[in-house]
Amino acid sequence: MHMQISQILKTADSLKESYFHKSFEEGKIIFLNNTVKSGLIKFNGNLLFKESDESKSEKYKSKEVMGFVINRDTFITASVATYSMPNPNYAPSKSIQFLKQLIKGKACLYYMLVRTTSGFGSSSVSYLARIYYIRNSTSSEYPLVPSKKKAFVELLSTILSDDVNLISEIKKGDLKYSDITAVVQRFNQSTL
Repeated sequence: MHMQISQILKTADSLKESYFHKSFEEGKIIFLNNTVKSGLIKFNGNLLFKESDESKSEKYKSKEVMGFVINRDTFITASVATYSMPNPNYAPSKSIQFLKQLIKGKACLYYMLVRTTSGFGSSSVSYLARIYYIRNSTSSEYPLVPSKKKAFVELLSTILSDDVNLISEIKKGDLKYSDITAVVQRFNQSTL
């Protein structure tokens, strides 16, 4: 049990490092009116911007910007389904969130980090988990990629319908939720 907890904590630290930017770095913010502001950006769940090292930082909310680029990482804002608890029985609500772009192409893959809890009472462990969103270039929607097999197959069969062989492998169970990045990369390569 101790080994599992330390592995979960190590994974959570790794996720935080790849998602958050703890210090100010060169970047740019793209606003809703398509204007761009370049300067120093810090993203720790909140988007902070400074013109220079000496200037005071400004805080921007996800509903105020289209996205930002920091250290070659692209983040967009999108109205997406979020869950108050990691349980498919709870109804999702929509909110505007920062999503980090993992893959760009005919199909784009994004993710955000959510805090979730495993276990009950004093033996519960809280950790960060990735939840994925996918978008086909012909759509403006960012559906949540479900981890349940049936819903996963249904969603990807719709979004990635141009690659029949890939859909066949997903339906057979050869490719599953944990393979989502490889699935999207393969789809983009096959539809070039």
